[in-house]
Amino acid sequence: MSRLAERAATIGTGVFGAIAVVVGVGALFQGEPLVALILITFGLALFAGNRATRPPRWDGEPETGTELVGKVPTPAVVFSVDRDRMLALAVLAALFALLGMWIGLLALADSMTGVVIGAAVWSAFFAWVIWATVRRLRRRRLLVLTTDLIRVQSPAGSADLRWEDVVEAGLRPIGDQLYVVFRLREEARAKVSRSRTLGRLNRRFGADVYLPATWLRCEPEFVVLLFEQYRLDPRLRRRIGREV
Repeated sequence: MSRLAERAATIGTGVFGAIAVVVGVGALFQGEPLVALILITFGLALFAGNRATRPPRWDGEPETGTELVGKVPTPAVVFSVDRDRMLALAVLAALFALLGMWIGLLALADSMTGVVIGAAVWSAFFAWVIWATVRRLRRRRLLVLTTDLIRVQSPAGSADLRWEDVVEAGLRPIGDQLYVVFRLREEARAKVSRSRTLGRLNRRFGADVYLPATWLRCEPEFVVLLFEQYRLDPRLRRRIGREV
């Protein structure tokens, strides 16, 4: 999608959201509180969706710090998650969960059992999304590089890799999503696949580790460039955590 089309879609979504909120307020004054809540929540969800799906800014920088390896604080380069995007996703999920609840209550008043069940499943799913997003926010370190260890927080879970486990890093688009990909040696793939969730991820993507570029605060090209510099130069790796 072109930048112009993205901007038009964003504006259109915002307009529809505003209309839904205005109509919802009108329904509230007409004595239809559940209808009003549905419309207002839907409108707010459209606004939150605009925020959550905006193109990434990638205006952050990696940080130098320490990471516990075993129980030993170790100098590290840290790539953090885009907290603004994750917060927007959490708000969006909360609004969708509320939307399902309002629809369920409205259907319950009309004895529409099927709709009530569907709304309950909908709300439960987005409650799980809220939990997963908040969990991601608590684990804000998305990628950690130390002298001996690479720690990755992928969508399916975490993985600790040695530098020699990785053949190369690169970028790979899948649909509309761009991923930072760590291509692993066969023995490392077997090690990572012991995790049930990571195993499912590996079977889908080919036993490598994929990191959504939209989760990053800095340019994915820079992540790959810096990673490859460290991977190819063991002497440079010894300075990890002291300079970027």
